[in-house]
Amino acid sequence: MAKVLKENLSVFFKLFLNKWLEDFLIFLGILLILGTTYNAFGYTIGNYTLGIILLLFGFMVAKK
Repeated sequence: MAKVLKENLSVFFKLFLNKWLEDFLIFLGILLILGTTYNAFGYTIGNYTLGIILLLFGFMVAKK
């Protein structure tokens, strides 16, 4: 049972890193930017910056 679970988790993480990472980063960046739009002003600049960085990382991984 542990061997099967280990193999399944290994396959999932390899698939996640190879195929879904760029989509996840882009989606996370967009969510952060949209969520920040409706928050208080004090958090706005930091969250927009983090959202843009996540989008850029997502686009760079997708370009490969």
